[in-house]
Amino acid sequence: MATSVERNLKSPTINVQPVSPSWFFSPLCRVTCWVKLLFYFTKAVFFILGLISSHSFVSNAVVVLWMDYLIDLGQPLPLAAIALSVQEGLYVICTFIIANIADAYTGPYKAIVFSTASYAFGLLLWFLANQFWGNSSSTVIILLYLMMVLVTVGKASQDPCLKAFLRDQLVEHKPNLNADNDQADEVPNKPDISVDYDNAEVRRKFWWRIASTVGTVSSVIMARSVSDQRMITVISFSVMALACLTFALGKSSYYPDKPTGSPLIVIYRVLKAAFVKRHLQHAREPNDYYMNDSGGLLLLPDIRIIRWLDNAALLETSESLSAEEQKQNGRLFPVQDVQRVKQLLALLPIWTALPIHGLVLATGSTFFVVQSESLYSDPVLSINVLFLLQGFVTVIVPYVHDSLVSG
Repeated sequence: MATSVERNLKSPTINVQPVSPSWFFSPLCRVTCWVKLLFYFTKAVFFILGLISSHSFVSNAVVVLWMDYLIDLGQPLPLAAIALSVQEGLYVICTFIIANIADAYTGPYKAIVFSTASYAFGLLLWFLANQFWGNSSSTVIILLYLMMVLVTVGKASQDPCLKAFLRDQLVEHKPNLNADNDQADEVPNKPDISVDYDNAEVRRKFWWRIASTVGTVSSVIMARSVSDQRMITVISFSVMALACLTFALGKSSYYPDKPTGSPLIVIYRVLKAAFVKRHLQHAREPNDYYMNDSGGLLLLPDIRIIRWLDNAALLETSESLSAEEQKQNGRLFPVQDVQRVKQLLALLPIWTALPIHGLVLATGSTFFVVQSESLYSDPVLSINVLFLLQGFVTVIVPYVHDSLVSG
């Protein structure tokens, strides 16, 4: 038994835990990964960022002031508002047409070059109208409307084509090992293709917002230093033409883009096949459908009013033709294609809210601009500051949302 003296001589055991450095290195690692994710550069990106900035620059320097131009030329306020609303509708139609032409025939590169050239030519036309026909208000008004059409065509490729094109250039690629060394094509990394495209979309949003903000800030600086309308138009034309030329010169650096086919053709063919086979009974087994990987008997989304579209994927057992022959004849489609068409048609109720959204947008580009004239400071500078604020909010809000959701 240990004596009291021995017990007192024994020192107590103290567990000293080393301070974990994770509190410091964990945020540092996350910041490092974030920087590596966003700051992925290819030579092609530099040619595209200038075009994005030029779109933002010209939009804030010229396009948002169309309402003022019409009012200054003596157009009544209701007529000017109608003209801007028609222009918004034309923009939607042109966006739809150019996106489908790019997907089915030309690819995004040619569509972007064509539309940007139209944008620059419209600005040049507006400068010539003010320079040589400034005394004839009727001629200037006609040329202004023509300029609005050309610029609208130029803007129409921005969302569907330019954004997708930038994202494709930000995907990490690797050489095709099956090709010769001299002719190795850049192909997407197949095992991580979904991850690559997700990361590329994050990069695309980041650099798009940065380039757009640079263009907006530049337009505000120009509005403060330049007040002559013709000089503003010349600068805007020069910026857009230079951006178009720079973008075209970078063709050899771009990842090759090929037309993938218009989704409208698939929708039409699925609707046609389902209508032709509308007399067939519903499937009794999952195997009655062609390429039914999901194994379900009801194809999602299961909405009664469009359930007849399932017949497009239904095998015709009474026919002597094989499944491949039925597919070649346009009478049979995989379940995946039919489900995509059904998902698109299921969005029709949501589309009914778009007219209200369009009215709000039309108000922002018409009466909002006119109301800016009642501000005490320079109306051109004031309204550009508001659009600059909009650009900053557009950049900040998504990151705040992502941090709150992930946290």
